[in-house]
Amino acid sequence: MILYSNHTKSRNAVLLIAAILLIGCNRKAFTHVSDARLNQFDTSWTETNSKIDKMIRPFREQIKQEMNEVVGYSSKEMVKARPESALGNVLADMLLNFGIKEIDPEIDLCVMNYGGFRVPIPEGQITRGKVFELMPFENTLTLVTITQKQLAELADHIYQKGGEPFSSSSIVHLITLDSTSLFTFYDDEMNSKEEYRILTSNYLADGGDGFSVFLNGTKREDSRWLIRSAIIKSLQENTSIEKPLNGTIDGRIILDANE
Repeated sequence: MILYSNHTKSRNAVLLIAAILLIGCNRKAFTHVSDARLNQFDTSWTETNSKIDKMIRPFREQIKQEMNEVVGYSSKEMVKARPESALGNVLADMLLNFGIKEIDPEIDLCVMNYGGFRVPIPEGQITRGKVFELMPFENTLTLVTITQKQLAELADHIYQKGGEPFSSSSIVHLITLDSTSLFTFYDDEMNSKEEYRILTSNYLADGGDGFSVFLNGTKREDSRWLIRSAIIKSLQENTSIEKPLNGTIDGRIILDANE
């Protein structure tokens, strides 16, 4: 099974371009300072070297062609918002289904973070480059097993953050009533489980963005699937012009049930 996307060549090309530029330039791009302040970039430097341009042109064209490849389709533009958004919901649903298929069929919840998704998904064609803009980080999918008590802590943290993207293998709502937050599953067996398998990012599993609850989980299993690669693969396999991506706001987060 191939776990990484086939962008290794592109990344190597970028590194090669950077190396060529550093070696081939005969003028310093940074001015020298003798103290600990940040160096100033010399923005007046605009000259190019025809030999270097000729060397890097094939790599530049290769990357451009690859980033312009259409990998999926969307019925509308989707932007992120709190407490819930069509973008957050559709990506959490997509990653959950991917995780169940490719990593572990026993996943209970997928939890991502609002800040992890950087740009909207456009209406119409979705290019590989747009997915790189959406998820520019090299984060991978990780499984963390937590207890029922820790699940309540996770719900409270999502409430404190004002909402985060999540999805479940069962219909679920995150409800906050009288400052008490909990996940409520329509499947009664899910509500009474002793442990839950959570699909998340390695960044959150490391306690990033305040998700310290994952640090105390009973088990952690790191996959080598890049989140970006999972999104691209899901788009390629599950969307088309006739069947575009169509995220909705379905009320899965109710931050104050008293209202």
